[in-house]
Amino acid sequence: MTRHKAISTLAIFLSTAFISAMCIVLFQQLTGNQSWNANAPQPQVENPDFSLGGGTDEWSHDSFPLDTLSDTAPLRIKIPELGVDSKVVPVGINPDQSMEIPSNIFNIGWYEPGPSPGDPIGSAVLAGHRDGAEAGRGAFYNLGELDRGDVIKLSTKTKKMKFSVMRTEILDKDSFALRSQEIFASDGPGVLTLITCGGDYDRSRGGYQANVIVTAKMSG
Repeated sequence: MTRHKAISTLAIFLSTAFISAMCIVLFQQLTGNQSWNANAPQPQVENPDFSLGGGTDEWSHDSFPLDTLSDTAPLRIKIPELGVDSKVVPVGINPDQSMEIPSNIFNIGWYEPGPSPGDPIGSAVLAGHRDGAEAGRGAFYNLGELDRGDVIKLSTKTKKMKFSVMRTEILDKDSFALRSQEIFASDGPGVLTLITCGGDYDRSRGGYQANVIVTAKMSG
């Protein structure tokens, strides 16, 4: 199946393994050069839970030399307002169609099949842990505290970029599912989208019951 067909097929499922696969124990999960893939498949996100499901560090730069990563792959994210300074690792889609999430709660996962940060079209998605059962607070623990105008900094092998927060939202599972195609868009204006889990934590219902979504635009 081509990626063009895959995006249409997977978009139908955008809604369940994403949250249950990520928040059960707590969150564990081109510019002009056409490096982004407009036909990237979208993960199944009926349940945008960020915690256990599909943790991976297979493609971390600790394991792979930098020359194996594209020039547009984000390597580090800094959010001065929150004191965040974290490594970014490429992630993809698990066999169950959920988005892979780094197993290290201090790393951030960039959804590599989609747009890259700074691309003029589409939503570049980075997902990070809120916390972990044993490790405590994760990289995106305070993500929901970002306000309009706050700065997000990203760096690749070749450049540094700044993004300005446009909005911060908390979406329950149903709302996330309804807007999943927007969140993982491969068309429309270029934006940076940061995701972590949020809302109430209910172990009997699979963990966190909502997600924090931060949308930002490139500013420099």
